[in-house]
Amino acid sequence: MEANYRLELKDYLAAQALHVKKHPTTRFSLLFWTLVMPALGLLMLFSAMRTVPDEDLRWPIAGYIPSLWLLSLAVLVPLLRRYNFRKQFKQMFPKDDQNHECYLSANDEHLISGIHGASEGRFFWPSLYKAVSNNNMLLIYVAKKRFLFIPLEKLDPSDRDELVDLTQRKMGTK
Repeated sequence: MEANYRLELKDYLAAQALHVKKHPTTRFSLLFWTLVMPALGLLMLFSAMRTVPDEDLRWPIAGYIPSLWLLSLAVLVPLLRRYNFRKQFKQMFPKDDQNHECYLSANDEHLISGIHGASEGRFFWPSLYKAVSNNNMLLIYVAKKRFLFIPLEKLDPSDRDELVDLTQRKMGTK
């Protein structure tokens, strides 16, 4: 099976979302930084607003600093996450490449994945860690937290079926 396809940022974001969905520790970390920390910052801010306006304090703003720090962190983390995803996606390709063309070749012995003009990886099936898929995306893990992502909707139906069948036979998908 051989296929060529064009990667887009939405494919990369969908692969990251599937990765987070399938890994509980990653999902917990994401929930912690995007939900728990902002809630804690708001709680601290409301608490400081009730206790700080005491006239005995020499520096009344000091009571607000920890809560404002947590709130600013809660705003920055999701923004930095989006920024880092865009930056990582751009770094996958050569600077002058705007096509983002990739290729994939798979047979019973190995899987070859590459980006035209940038890199190529040859992976033998027994050396791969695991495979995870949904209707739109196939992630083939080369290590615990490193994966190749293949947008299944970009492949021809016959190539897609052959790749999914080959992956299930060689690795089993979850």
